[in-house]
Amino acid sequence: RPDGTVNLYERFRSNVRRSGRAVAVLPLPATSVVALRLIADLAGQGVVPAPQVIYLDSAHEEGEVMLELNLAWQALAPGGILFGDDWILPEYRAESGGSAAVTTDGGAVQRDVLRFAQAHSAMLDDTVGQRAWPRRTLGRVRLGLFVSYNSF
Repeated sequence: RPDGTVNLYERFRSNVRRSGRAVAVLPLPATSVVALRLIADLAGQGVVPAPQVIYLDSAHEEGEVMLELNLAWQALAPGGILFGDDWILPEYRAESGGSAAVTTDGGAVQRDVLRFAQAHSAMLDDTVGQRAWPRRTLGRVRLGLFVSYNSF
């Protein structure tokens, strides 16, 4: 663009076309909540197949992460992969006296992901870690939940 900004949507579409995968990728320029509800509805009607892979770059607000995870889980095809980023994103909270303190856990994203994994533990596949472990790319956080070492 003339002002120096990058149009990520157009760059993404161009990369998808260039890769020859345009028939397999459905870009939805919408909020994650709107897009996930739409894709679940379209897949439910048989208009499009349920996605096999969903990547969430979720909001960082507690509860909103859980909402997005649950919507993505509902839209995902059986056996599909749901993943995202910002596993550890410390938060700063105001303390009395006006000073700021960093939370002692990984933040809202991590708390909601752990709650999601606990609520869906019976449906999570725990074999991916066994296949990926020799590559040393994943760390097992709990049953069915693996996190990239780069996230630590």
